[in-house]
Amino acid sequence: PGIIVQELHYGPFATNWWIFPNTKNSQNKKSTPIRINMRIKFELNQEEFIIQVVGNNRKPGYVCELDIEAIIYSTSSAAINETYNKLFNTKTRFSGPSVLGFNNEIIVEQLQAEISNDLMDAAKKYLRINGSGCIAISKPIVSRI
Repeated sequence: PGIIVQELHYGPFATNWWIFPNTKNSQNKKSTPIRINMRIKFELNQEEFIIQVVGNNRKPGYVCELDIEAIIYSTSSAAINETYNKLFNTKTRFSGPSVLGFNNEIIVEQLQAEISNDLMDAAKKYLRINGSGCIAISKPIVSRI
């Protein structure tokens, strides 16, 4: 189901690479990673779509394999909606994460496989302390003699 890249998923831009649960409605409190090179197949209006996640600098890019132009979109919704609109000449809108199955327990379990809670906690702590996009800097160890 794709790969986890340490620098992206646990680094300064980690918030771009995770789907965080709605804590009010979600029973599963773990975040779901958006894995590089994962491919998700689904059907809309009797047409088969495949969306692939690609590394697009510091955030995920989404390519619809049905789109001849192979444009890299910044959101899954944009990739699905733009391709759908080209095919069917409509203004229908879809929620990318829902269509891709990020609310489907089986898909979420597969994407969360091999994710360490310790790493996730460290990434959340880093984000709270430094903020999104902040470069990691090693702080010197201060000791008293």
